[in-house]
Amino acid sequence: MDNNEQIVRIWLETKGYLVKNRLKYKIKRGTSAGWCDIDLLAYNPLDGKRVAVDVTAWMTEKICFSSVDNPANGTYKRLHSISSPESRSEIRKFFNIENDSEYELWHVVSFISETQRDQVTDACKQFVHKVVEFPT
Repeated sequence: MDNNEQIVRIWLETKGYLVKNRLKYKIKRGTSAGWCDIDLLAYNPLDGKRVAVDVTAWMTEKICFSSVDNPANGTYKRLHSISSPESRSEIRKFFNIENDSEYELWHVVSFISETQRDQVTDACKQFVHKVVEFPT
């Protein structure tokens, strides 16, 4: 768990969530296989809310629209991997639920381009429910 993930974990815990970090799972695409992970999974026992969180605060440059909207951009897959069918399957298994509507997906990012903030957020929300920016 890196520093950014630890900060987000503590933030979630202050909001009443119980948090598990790093759920690793194996993926297979064609003849190749590899490992992926979901950074944080959180459950709030007070309201029953479940959240899977992808912390992309590792990015030191500002996230611009082309990073989240263009599949040819290398960052695109990394930013949207939490919404893949494989990730969603592992999230359902972890929470012991059957339906994707029973949890939310959140992106936590460092910097969003000020001039493209609405475009970036709207593009991300095609894949996740909430975008949280931690710029400092």
